[in-house]
Amino acid sequence: MNTKSFSCFADEGNWYKGNLHSHTTRSDGAATPEAVVDWYARHGYDFLAITDHDVIVETEDLQRDELLVLPGIEFAYRPDEDPEFFLDMLGINLKTLPEFLDPDGTGKVHYPKNLSPQAIIDAVNDAGALAIMCHPYYYRNMTEPYLRYHSYLGIEAYNYVCDETCGRGYHEVYWDAALLRGRKLMGFATDDSHAPDFGHAWVEVKAKEKTVPAILEAIRSGSYYSTTGIRIYDVAQHGDKMRITFDRPCDVVFVTVGWRGMVRSYHNGFELVDGEKRFYAEYNFTGKEAFMRIELIDSTGKKAYTNPIYPASEE
Repeated sequence: MNTKSFSCFADEGNWYKGNLHSHTTRSDGAATPEAVVDWYARHGYDFLAITDHDVIVETEDLQRDELLVLPGIEFAYRPDEDPEFFLDMLGINLKTLPEFLDPDGTGKVHYPKNLSPQAIIDAVNDAGALAIMCHPYYYRNMTEPYLRYHSYLGIEAYNYVCDETCGRGYHEVYWDAALLRGRKLMGFATDDSHAPDFGHAWVEVKAKEKTVPAILEAIRSGSYYSTTGIRIYDVAQHGDKMRITFDRPCDVVFVTVGWRGMVRSYHNGFELVDGEKRFYAEYNFTGKEAFMRIELIDSTGKKAYTNPIYPASEE
């Protein structure tokens, strides 16, 4: 039987753990940038993005031998052209503000009147940074604006702080609304840490080396998965089946196209690898899968998400 791994599980490199959404005392966080960085460095993270509201924190003096610290920002405003939509978006590794947001050079965002969200997305992309939409359910946005605007990398599928503070931490429906309409968007799980709420949701990135360019390249290409604690070992095609392998018993949902485009597997098989149980669930291909993404949930509510896989393009 032919076996073929997909996405990050087929890529060369090593795994690096990171949080892409964090706050400090430079905006509404309770801990200083130094304290936030120290916590993630002590707890085994390989990289961290500091994304304070409407300001970019200088990260040169925050670097640690064990932790890469990326600059970033969280943009948040209600655009005049779309008054029922609240734009909230991360700019990961954005080092300076575009002039139209900071005409006086103060380092603090000022939103001009009639500013289109697309202008911010384009400016983030032009700077070589990553544009990621934040927690859309928190603001009770409709799904339509996420289709109207384009060229952003993805959407937070899970945000810990939104889950903890108001029960609006799960945003998969926005992701699926875009995927089902042909948008190739990534999903992310983040802490959105404000202190002491650290270490609950992260991405596991498969990169060629532990450098900022390599990690950004891997994220941009979708070479990672998102998790709140579940480890994924592999996603592979075994003959006419899709198999996902993971570290504990889980319910697994295979999400794809069509009105019956969600298939849930309640029962796991397992195999022994070096004396350790590795659990798996399988999906039977129909040949109509324009894309496939997979969610896992364990008995404690921990989750993990693969990025969309496009079986036809992987052949």
